[in-house]
Amino acid sequence: MIHAFMKLPLVALALVAASLSLGADARKALQRGGNPFADAPIQYAPDRSADLQDVNVTIDVDYPNRSLKGQVFNKFAWIRSGLTEVHIHAGKDLVISGVTLDGRTAQYRRDGRDLYVTTPAGTKGKSFVIGVTYSLNGGKAGGFGSGGDGGFHWINPTKEIPTRVGFWTQGESEFNSNWVPTWDYPNDFATSTTTTTVHEDWIVVGNGVQTANKVEKGRRTVTWTMKQPHATYLLSVIGGPLDYKKDKWRGKELWYVTPRGQGNLIDDSFGDTKDMLTFFSDRLGVEYAWPKYAQNAMYDFGGGMENVSATTLGEGSLSEARDGFFTMDSLNSHELGHQWFGDLVTCKDWGDTWLNESFATYMQL
Repeated sequence: MIHAFMKLPLVALALVAASLSLGADARKALQRGGNPFADAPIQYAPDRSADLQDVNVTIDVDYPNRSLKGQVFNKFAWIRSGLTEVHIHAGKDLVISGVTLDGRTAQYRRDGRDLYVTTPAGTKGKSFVIGVTYSLNGGKAGGFGSGGDGGFHWINPTKEIPTRVGFWTQGESEFNSNWVPTWDYPNDFATSTTTTTVHEDWIVVGNGVQTANKVEKGRRTVTWTMKQPHATYLLSVIGGPLDYKKDKWRGKELWYVTPRGQGNLIDDSFGDTKDMLTFFSDRLGVEYAWPKYAQNAMYDFGGGMENVSATTLGEGSLSEARDGFFTMDSLNSHELGHQWFGDLVTCKDWGDTWLNESFATYMQL
């Protein structure tokens, strides 16, 4: 089956891969020449009042109380003149204690997850910064792969594994606004910085490159900076007592991350990463674009998520040689493929997200 697929042109194979995910009724309709999506609502990207240019978020993680305090500065530029309100997204569970416009207190209103900030009449092209101070208390236990709402996920200990602690974030599709107020739709790219304070014994991995890592009074503060614009659903932070190993590929850092005590699985789980990077870069004619690549295997996570330069993977997928020959390669190659299709090139609206998955499935095969 795979050999037969390889004879197809790239785009045709992507279409085939996408069709595999259709339900039985949809496939029958296609076979009859019908349109299985005739009654589906039209998808379109929502209008923006301003162009998001940078997201700079700081969070202080209080793990014992399962809460965090945060502050974010969203830098925008007006798309057109005369507008007097900026629309961003903020999850319903976020408690907002203050909003500023260029450092001064601003008026705002909330409607569900929509946050509207009042501004003076804008001038097309002029930059401005919206600051939001907020907190999140008792985050939900659910998350991607476990039936929850996504956003910020707390990892809880068990009797068998008392070190089973930490957290991860999950953005796709519109869940990052559950832990950071920002424009939460893929039709806008922005650079990003995350500064995260945790227990001094924890490791934190985010997007881009690590630009600060300091310990003070029993707390560790880590900053990750991504200077290349990306969709906000690809923003990610993970943290906890973790094992990790670093390597390099063509001058770019590679991070292999597992829960503490499972570092012995790193080589058998991620040993083919450099070969994959070389193969995809050379075959596509576009070299891996991001400044580093981290693969973060985390408790409670289902499958994998291609956060830009920092993929999150399920800890249960970690493999060991006696269990098979690099059995994690299928998952790893799929998520790595997304670093091109989904991350470097992103769908404007969710109606086209099948393109992300079909190309990644092809690259996985």
